[in-house]
Amino acid sequence: MKLKRILATTVSLVMITGILPATAFAGNARAADAVSYVDRSWDGSQVVSKTKEVTEYISFSELQPENGAYELTDGCWYVVEQNCNLSAKVNCSGTVNLILCDGTQLTSHFVGGIHVPKNATLNIYGQSNDTGILNCTCFRSTEKSACIGGAEGEDFGTLNIFGGDISATGSDYAPGIGSGKDADMSGIVRVFGGNVKSTGGRYGGPGIGSGCNGDMKGALYVYGGDIQAASRDAAGVGAASFDVPNKGNMSGSVTVYSGFLEARCESTYGGTGNIGSSIGTSISPDNSISGGEFDGTVSVFGGSVALRKSIAEEIFDSTTYAPAVGSLNNMTDGTLEIADNMCVKKLGIDPVLYKDRLTECRSTSETEWILIEKCDHTICSYTPLSAEKHTRTCNCCHYEIEELHSFDLDDNCVCGYSSQESGTHLKGYSLSLAEDISLNFYVDFSENDITNGDPYVEFTIPSESSSVTKKVYVKSKTGEERELARVDTGNTYIFKCPVAAKEMTSEISAQVIYDDTEGKQYKYSVKKYADHILKNEEGDPEYTKAEALVKAMLNYGAYSQTYFGRNTTMLANYGLKPYEISLGQVQINHDGYSVTSLPDGVTLAGTSIYLKSGTTLSLYFKNTSGNDVSFKLDGKPILPKENNGFLQIDITDIKAVELMNDFTISVGESGTVKYSVMNYCQSVAQTGTENLRNVVKALYKYAQAAKDYSANNA
Repeated sequence: MKLKRILATTVSLVMITGILPATAFAGNARAADAVSYVDRSWDGSQVVSKTKEVTEYISFSELQPENGAYELTDGCWYVVEQNCNLSAKVNCSGTVNLILCDGTQLTSHFVGGIHVPKNATLNIYGQSNDTGILNCTCFRSTEKSACIGGAEGEDFGTLNIFGGDISATGSDYAPGIGSGKDADMSGIVRVFGGNVKSTGGRYGGPGIGSGCNGDMKGALYVYGGDIQAASRDAAGVGAASFDVPNKGNMSGSVTVYSGFLEARCESTYGGTGNIGSSIGTSISPDNSISGGEFDGTVSVFGGSVALRKSIAEEIFDSTTYAPAVGSLNNMTDGTLEIADNMCVKKLGIDPVLYKDRLTECRSTSETEWILIEKCDHTICSYTPLSAEKHTRTCNCCHYEIEELHSFDLDDNCVCGYSSQESGTHLKGYSLSLAEDISLNFYVDFSENDITNGDPYVEFTIPSESSSVTKKVYVKSKTGEERELARVDTGNTYIFKCPVAAKEMTSEISAQVIYDDTEGKQYKYSVKKYADHILKNEEGDPEYTKAEALVKAMLNYGAYSQTYFGRNTTMLANYGLKPYEISLGQVQINHDGYSVTSLPDGVTLAGTSIYLKSGTTLSLYFKNTSGNDVSFKLDGKPILPKENNGFLQIDITDIKAVELMNDFTISVGESGTVKYSVMNYCQSVAQTGTENLRNVVKALYKYAQAAKDYSANNA
């Protein structure tokens, strides 16, 4: 049966935007000596970037050593505005903020590194291109201190890396980042962005962790960025012991949410000859001292993690490797947690069975590289279990999950189970494109179901925290407000379900219910139908006409998914060619808004958009006159809403083909405000975060495609 029906376009996205201050309309003044930096944070699902400025700061080029060290003090901002070569170590006290300007380099070679003791915090920021460099080397220094962190015998504080290009090599016996020799590390390292390369010194210095003969008790959090943690003869991230019994243990944690982490023990350098895990601990060649125990926690929830296992032939034989996670001393202690949507691959290409993922990461088998990355579970096999369920098994990693059957037009599930229930039949699907993004289910009812029953379709719609349901009925009922299906032909009804742009890849479940009997459950997604259009467009003129609009819609969905962190393992534009996915140089050009003759005391304070099944444009007015003010849209009165001291005017249900239209609000007797959704998008495209800019640019291109589609198919 041919699935064909292209209807009209509405945007379904919930975009949280605040009230823009009035100054945003005229442009913000920038202080002549202001320095910008990128502040990154984790919102629970993704890294959020925001460009900020600092006007009170100290230029690093103006600093001079005091008593043999550069002293950076609590609460101050330090900016690298030009290349600087340090002649002494750097001491941090309290909370210190460092900005690496694009195109500059701060170099510290063999002069003691950057001292971040316990109770001190160093925040490192980059600018928009993250090309500012911090190159810090303590290798072969006699101080036995971490390059960034504690001195010999001293713990480490907190290091937050928000951006920049950072390279740190520790002294002998010490890590690139962490505590000094003979000291436990209880500090915290957080990486939100930028590039970080941290290398341990000789004789048991981890890439990130405790100094030799110390225990790693602290934490590494990877939220974003590109991190390489390498040791010469210790753990890439963790601990090592050279000559102190019962030390070199790891009870701390490594947590990866996003970004990329590479950890490795090279074990080819001279020195102790210790054999280290990628993340964990190391043991000495003759295994003569105790220690090197692992009871820490390693959690991989997202991003990518590459772990290089070092060969342990000096201790065992040529086929024994140190585990990627843990210790050669104890193969099962500690905790390793890998999210269900992550896949473990040998040598980065050979997937490990789901049930064997943890074992492989802890094993001493001859597999030099382990890669942990996301698995979409898109290529699967199915096994029927019952009339309601089947098992879906990923052919890549063999992840298994039980789920309900999903029936096609012929009442067959992909697992092979078939059901031919009487009374109802799914006749087809369609996708709305030019008014709203909606899936339409066409259901054919028997005459008996309609006459004697009260049939309806219950939709289950995914959302961030849980699913929501809505009912669409065939018949009205006195005294009850109902959403009704539209009649197609005969006893066939169209049940419409709006879909948020960020949910284009999510399966919408539709279950027919009549006489309190639950019928079959059908599942479909916007992505599936859009792919159906693109796959068959060469043989169908209507599909051909819709091609550009469908691709623009899928791009809009994908960039919305990225912005909201929703279903990012399978983006809506997956399968499109790279040049079709790229937004390129998008210039949102729209004639400026206008504000004329507003009543005394009334000002336009800001705007926002709220994109649901139909776009809402909100305008916020401030009225300090004490007089009532009337508002009209297209000559019809419109009532404002009170919102935190502002009068909010909502223009609702704006269709995609209307997104470029100007709307004129009459204010009082003679005042007018002309504004468009595109005016708002134009502002955000210049000032918003990168992900938000991409959303509005994709929305702009989607609106253009919808307008072109509508004009060509009028």
